[in-house]
Amino acid sequence: MKRGDYMIHVFIEQARQLKCPEGNTVDPIIEVQVMNEKKFTTAKDDIGGGTALCTWNEHLFFEPRNVQVDDIEAAKISLRVLDKGFFKDSVIGAYEFDVAFIYFMKEHSLLHRWIALSNPESPAFNEVTGYLKISISVTTAGDPTIQINEDSASGPDKNDQAIMMPPQIKPEYYQIKIRFFRAEKLPMMDLNLLGANTIDAYLNCQYLAHKLSTDVITVKKDEPCDWNTEFLLPVQLPIMSGRVVMKLYDKDAIKDEIVGSIMFNLKDYMKEGESGKFFWRNVYGAPLDKHGQVTDTMNANPEAASTWKGRILCQVVAEKTEKPVCLRRKVDLKTLQAAQPNMVYREFDIIGEVSLGIALPSEDEYTVKIQVADFVMQTKKPELRKKKQSMWKCRFPQTTYKAPYISTENIGRVFVYLMKGNDPICYYKASIEDFMDPNPKFKWVELTNDLSVGKVSDAHKAGMLSFKLSIHDRKAKGPISYDTFEAWCKPPPKRLKPFKARAYMYQCRDLPSADDDGQSDPYIKIWSQAGSIKSQCIEDNNNPIFFEVLEIPVIDAASFDEMPPFIIDLYDRDPISKDDFIGRSIIPISEASLTQDGLLIPEPKWHKVRVKQGAPPQGEILISFSVVELDFNFKKVKLQDTVETKEFQVDINILGLRELQSVGILPVKKAFVVFNLKSLVSPDDGRALENVKTQPGPLGSNPTINSLISFKLPLPTSPLFCPKLVCTVYDYIFMGFNQPLIGSFTIPIGELIYNLRKEREDETKAIQVILDEIDKILVDQGVSSYNIQTLAADGTRTSESPIQNRPIGQYFQKQVENAKKKMKVDEEMKEPLLAILEEDRVPIDYKPRTSQEAIFEQQLKQRVRGPSKVDPLTMMRNSQELVPSETNTVERKKTRVNPMKIEKIDKFNSGMKGKLLEAQKEEQERWRREMDDTRQRELQEFKQSGGNTTKNVLMPEYKMDERLNVQREVNTPPASMYIGLGWDPTPEAKKRHYRRYYAQELETVKEVMPVVSPFASFQIMRGQSRGGKKSWWPFGNAAQKEDESGEVSDERSVGKFKGIVTVQSEDDQKNYRETKLELMHNLKTKLNQLSLKKLNKPIDMRLEKLETSEGRAKFEIDMEQLGIAHLEITKHLADLYSDELLSKMLMSTQKCLIRLYVISAFNLSSRDNGSDSDPYLVVSCGNREYNERDKYQENEANPEFYKMFEFEGQFPGCGPLVIKVMDYDDIFGDDAIGTTSIDLEDRYFSPEWQSIKQKPIEYRQLSHPSSSISQGTVKLWVNIIPTSIPLNSVPIFDITPKPAEDFEVRVCIFNTLDVKCADFEGTSDVYCRVFLDPKDAKETDTHYRCSNGKASFNYRLIFGVKHPRKDYTLSLQLYDRDFFKSNDIIGDATIDLKLPIEDCSLSKRPLCLNQKYYDDFLKEAGGCKFEYHKDKSSFWVPVRSMNNETGKLEESGKVRIQIDIYPKDQADKNKVGGAREDPNHSPFLPPPVGRLSLSLNPFKMLSQLVGPAMLRKIYCGLLCACCLALCIALFPLIFSNVISALITKAIGI
Repeated sequence: MKRGDYMIHVFIEQARQLKCPEGNTVDPIIEVQVMNEKKFTTAKDDIGGGTALCTWNEHLFFEPRNVQVDDIEAAKISLRVLDKGFFKDSVIGAYEFDVAFIYFMKEHSLLHRWIALSNPESPAFNEVTGYLKISISVTTAGDPTIQINEDSASGPDKNDQAIMMPPQIKPEYYQIKIRFFRAEKLPMMDLNLLGANTIDAYLNCQYLAHKLSTDVITVKKDEPCDWNTEFLLPVQLPIMSGRVVMKLYDKDAIKDEIVGSIMFNLKDYMKEGESGKFFWRNVYGAPLDKHGQVTDTMNANPEAASTWKGRILCQVVAEKTEKPVCLRRKVDLKTLQAAQPNMVYREFDIIGEVSLGIALPSEDEYTVKIQVADFVMQTKKPELRKKKQSMWKCRFPQTTYKAPYISTENIGRVFVYLMKGNDPICYYKASIEDFMDPNPKFKWVELTNDLSVGKVSDAHKAGMLSFKLSIHDRKAKGPISYDTFEAWCKPPPKRLKPFKARAYMYQCRDLPSADDDGQSDPYIKIWSQAGSIKSQCIEDNNNPIFFEVLEIPVIDAASFDEMPPFIIDLYDRDPISKDDFIGRSIIPISEASLTQDGLLIPEPKWHKVRVKQGAPPQGEILISFSVVELDFNFKKVKLQDTVETKEFQVDINILGLRELQSVGILPVKKAFVVFNLKSLVSPDDGRALENVKTQPGPLGSNPTINSLISFKLPLPTSPLFCPKLVCTVYDYIFMGFNQPLIGSFTIPIGELIYNLRKEREDETKAIQVILDEIDKILVDQGVSSYNIQTLAADGTRTSESPIQNRPIGQYFQKQVENAKKKMKVDEEMKEPLLAILEEDRVPIDYKPRTSQEAIFEQQLKQRVRGPSKVDPLTMMRNSQELVPSETNTVERKKTRVNPMKIEKIDKFNSGMKGKLLEAQKEEQERWRREMDDTRQRELQEFKQSGGNTTKNVLMPEYKMDERLNVQREVNTPPASMYIGLGWDPTPEAKKRHYRRYYAQELETVKEVMPVVSPFASFQIMRGQSRGGKKSWWPFGNAAQKEDESGEVSDERSVGKFKGIVTVQSEDDQKNYRETKLELMHNLKTKLNQLSLKKLNKPIDMRLEKLETSEGRAKFEIDMEQLGIAHLEITKHLADLYSDELLSKMLMSTQKCLIRLYVISAFNLSSRDNGSDSDPYLVVSCGNREYNERDKYQENEANPEFYKMFEFEGQFPGCGPLVIKVMDYDDIFGDDAIGTTSIDLEDRYFSPEWQSIKQKPIEYRQLSHPSSSISQGTVKLWVNIIPTSIPLNSVPIFDITPKPAEDFEVRVCIFNTLDVKCADFEGTSDVYCRVFLDPKDAKETDTHYRCSNGKASFNYRLIFGVKHPRKDYTLSLQLYDRDFFKSNDIIGDATIDLKLPIEDCSLSKRPLCLNQKYYDDFLKEAGGCKFEYHKDKSSFWVPVRSMNNETGKLEESGKVRIQIDIYPKDQADKNKVGGAREDPNHSPFLPPPVGRLSLSLNPFKMLSQLVGPAMLRKIYCGLLCACCLALCIALFPLIFSNVISALITKAIGI
């Protein structure tokens, strides 16, 4: 991932089976957190935990700006489903993703996936507490934006088709045990009263919602810290968030201080063989006693750290389990014993040497420290110090380092520090694996300034060091004696050998601007131990040509191979302030173009220029060197004389300037262009040249200049040298007294020379291949072929191809031969590569598919695999497979992609990138296969059903539906290719149509616009990207931002230049003209020969007829009749004469009508706090503007517009079409969401675009100056209609969507069956709650004291419904009413009414979901399964609830209902009452039965108030009570009788 702005789009779709408290419902709300920013969805009311489906379809957007790479890779997307409470929300379930995980997925998105939720705050982490359906996309600047809409596959049986964790599959859990045994060599953070240094150390981990910490242990210096603790972390597969950072803290009384951190990637330990291994993990952080933001970042992120701070013995164990937990506990004794062998120290042999330091921060005295874990080697003072160079020549003897590391690789990183006193002001870090060679060479490394220390503020001043280092594992590889190796057998040289060098500086290109006018005044400084050597300054040029030779007087080195690299710094000269640093190029001796012969000038090489180590390149320098002995005397040389030049004619046909932005408050008046001819030649030659400028043009920001600038200049003939013409744009104000600079741009003259030559070679080569193919056809037909015969040098004739007797043809053949010779590939690669170069014929029996079918299939493939690339011959062979003949939209230039090429993963480009790419590779391949299969299946199904795949616009087909006796649309084009627009009130209306769409801007679709623009277009830039300072004023420069290098930049585009630039020599022009004439003569002759043979008539090949689409179509018909349509002669003729046709069109003006159709927008960025934007459109072209402010749409991130706008324009000269999406605000001014601009001239003058009769829909990205990422996407298409064409011949498409229709849904609740009792007394107070929208829920009356599960209602609920709508789900909930607590939910069910409502809308008649309708249609359509009552109109709906003990859904009863759907107008004519009110019919609802009734009979009342079971208990209790009362009542009598009997017996009576 890269630094910059990001757009994170989270689409919350649905939730189901949310865990509820026993018998209760929940009010779910979803919290999404990204990088400390939280956003919430709306809350839903009374959602049950059974089959209830809770739908949100809400979009949440997060826009983190200027994010560092480490921060975005560590960022997470946390989702929590909460139960909305009055005082506090309770957690239902949660899930977490790594942002990097989403970014490295296909199209940077996760689409329509179900995830299993679990509650991290609950001890039962493994319990699934619900399922959430979401989509997430993560994009940054330059990434395509995809539309995230409702899932078209949603439905009862389709919800699990593309899911990550299916609801019916039990999630797989792992218990991750991270064990920490012993920490060693921890830094001492405290000083106690006795003077002893200590640290109160503990480890802290935050995982999901849990915070785990080890015990706090106080240790002194060199004492081990034995935690013997393990963290148990629960993990659910698949792992979406595997990055866990453990932070080491020092416990303090006031605030704990972070010491450093270690990181674990849990996915690594899920692999076989990785779990259970012991290893030492190093703690990394910032230098001690440093504070600030940089220090905190280093301590919290080990990848950004610069200091070793100890090591910890760890073990990670991954165990599959059903009940993972999250807790901390002590390690068991058995594991402790297993860890003991890994605490034994083993021996490593280390040897190192520090030689030189150059370009150091200052002339101060420095030492160098090499640190390998806790082993430190440090030099003494330098033996020699000159300027900013120090020479240590310090070799550290072979030393045995004892440490407990398991292996050498386990040691981790090596740090090399540049020390100023005790401060490590600069550092270099590398993996220990780079230093395992026992015989190394000196290594020159670029240091990084340590910003936490803050002694060196500029990265380019950190310096470079030369050192070598070797480390050897004695236990694994045995003893070693470094004295036996060449690198260490000799002592460091006492004296270095002096050299001197000469730098041949030719030019630079694409340097960043350092002045606010968009240019720089660059000069070069070459570092030398004698002091920096400066070049001359080239003013106002980001592509300066120096042609200057600079001598480096002395270079000290032990040998030529150990010479320090050349350090080339580029600066921008400022006359007042300090010169600005532009960039640096460090050129090692091994990479430099150099010679040791001082009399030769080696051919230069281009080298990248960077502002600092690790930054992306911004500019290049062309340079070479000569290195000689110190006593050698260089001869004087004029560098420009060594470059071969040739006179070239430069023709700049200026069309005009577009979208100019004023530098002040006044608008642009009369802009003009100054062409700096001096920028194309060396400074010496430039003194004799005068710059050329245009006259102040027409008023406005889009002036059409339409003039020609021509000049001749000597330019280099080698493609190595690429001069660029610097041009500046000024405004002409107050009669020229004020001429403010608007901006500047450059024209790459050198590139244009070679691009034009290559283009002509391709064109002539393609025509020659066509001639060869026609020759073969003529031979097969028995006709003698004809060629213009060319004379050889001896006067004889030769039948060679004319192109091969021309320099262009010879050049092309030579390039092919050179390519064959230089190929260095494996044997298995040679055959396909040679086939690409040598393929030169089309099979005679080739039978192409129709071009219309081929483009459809090619479009499918390119959606998945990207645009194909072929060579010129393969392009002809496959062009019929790419483009419809009616549109003639073939790509002009294509090159074949090597089929053997395999993408390589750079694991070290980013800390997480390589692993994530590897983890996602299989997923991406599966996704590609599925998408390819799906699209191909849709294509085949559509074609098999009789669909037409050849047009951009398809009209709907209707067929009589016998079931409803209405015309129903059939054979709908696949939604992956077409968008349906408009609607037909009747099939005869013919207003609805389907239009092909491309999910990107048409300029990037090669099938439509193979050449993005027939004109050369160059952005006019203003501002600087070097030397700027960040404004302290928050409302200052809105364009100011930090680029990927971390530099402050306010560079921006302020317009663009359009024209046609041709650069050619007189010889090239002459040869091309002659070659083209010969080829055309041969082509006409051969076509006539073939036409006379096959059609008995000559062919009409007048080129002026090919200028129109009608003429091209007729010519293509002729080619089909001749059987050579696959050669695409029309296209290649158009390529050959495109410049002439364009020049003709520019000589005249044409008035046109411009029609813009705006369909909708999606993923719009929010401009309101806490809600989505309120978007509306502002569309402008020329002097006309449409403002739709009064039609804004409130809180809508995906607005639908369906608008058509008309403009008048004149070509050439028509300005861009600007579509701006605004956010409406009541009080403050409206905010711009984003803007997109369409260059109408590019399209009007594009023959391919013009030849498309019906224009396709395109997706255009919205941009905003404050951000580099897309602010949303607009769907639209535009048409340009010349006024010479009758307007009635170009129909206006009515794209207005079908207006919403009103329906009335009548739900009759009759009775229930087998309803579970919810009260302890064995009854339930049952009522039904029904809704399509929870805000419009309705309830039946209550059947109190229902004891047998048979509640009776006979209750009608009436709902008003609009169609179309987003959600058609009818939810039915069965409740038990309680008076002293919340009502208990018994069960719920859902019914999808989309198909019945659509049928009712189509038929315009009432519809009942009776058994006949179910059997005839719903059953086939795969809807819900209904059990119908004997009346065949009502049906039983089972309600289900979640059993919290088993976690399974169980049926808790049935409800008998009847559903009728009425169009609103017919419902008004046939009114019914709600409940059981009048009018009571359709059906008639009698009073309910079995309800509670008053009675004087206590037994009857008791039987109604309690259930049978409770009644039996009551009766048993009463019987027992009666028995007990009888016993108590008879007890005195019985007792007295017993006493009397005893007394009588005792006395013997």
